[in-house]
Amino acid sequence: ISSSSQEPLSNKDDGDPPWRTTDHEYLGRLVKWTQEHAVTARRKITVEQIGRVAGWISESDVDKAGEPGFISEKTGQPAKLFHVVFEDEPHMHPYASYLVAFQDF
Repeated sequence: ISSSSQEPLSNKDDGDPPWRTTDHEYLGRLVKWTQEHAVTARRKITVEQIGRVAGWISESDVDKAGEPGFISEKTGQPAKLFHVVFEDEPHMHPYASYLVAFQDF
């Protein structure tokens, strides 16, 4: 994660719990997301995207049912979750069909 001087992006997701869009040092930072895809049995491509952290869920956030907003698969405990939005323009990318709009980490 690299720092950026831009303001955090707003997020229109009214999830349960909703993404927080303030009060975290990672908001607005840039993230490099790399994926490898098998195009054919012998050929693989690497797709890189740059996204911006647009929201987060705290380990203390709960949904309407009182359950944790996110539980880590690694620890089995409530944890922070970050929402990264990618703004690539598919018509300008050689592997447009492999681009993702957002990813949660």
